[in-house]
Amino acid sequence: PTGPVPADTGARDVVLRLRAADVATVTVRDADGRPVEGATVVAADVDETMRDDVLPELLRRDDVGPSATTDAGGVARLGGLDAARGYLLGVRPPATRPELVPHVDARWRPGATAVALAPGLEVAGMVVGAAGTPVAGVDVTCVDALGVARRQTTRGDGAFRFRGLPPGEVEVVARWFDPAAPPATRASRGSRSARAGDAGLRLVLD
Repeated sequence: PTGPVPADTGARDVVLRLRAADVATVTVRDADGRPVEGATVVAADVDETMRDDVLPELLRRDDVGPSATTDAGGVARLGGLDAARGYLLGVRPPATRPELVPHVDARWRPGATAVALAPGLEVAGMVVGAAGTPVAGVDVTCVDALGVARRQTTRGDGAFRFRGLPPGEVEVVARWFDPAAPPATRASRGSRSARAGDAGLRLVLD
């Protein structure tokens, strides 16, 4: 990798000197020290002013920079890096460990790195209709304090539960579409602001 090389418009014979890319090893464990297999590790080389915009994408997508998946020992190896540059590092727990909170390091320098994924908080509740009856099959979205959106569908009793949330405020939105209802009432929604750790939320579809 190399940094930007200034050149005048129309310049010719611009020389770019490349050097071998660096490889970083990231070891991911849970709070009990056990290796976390299947975690996604991503490093994004972004401008300081873009970090807040890139952060949610970093924890949702794998194509924002070099990425790797941890092995049975919890180890991931990231290549194509420049040890002289700073990166935005994100570690996303696997689907098999939904209780763990994603990790972010906004000032990461490539090198041997140990990351501990902490257990997160939960938000749970129920979606009901205007008459107070639980509604199954409703699409529920929870946006956490990092700006990361999680989605799931309510169970038969109208219940939902999001795990592995970082501390802070969350926004929970329920959306429902009933093709059998009159056109004016086929689409409905309900929303609540809450804090990670809150249980017993009640979202009423309007």
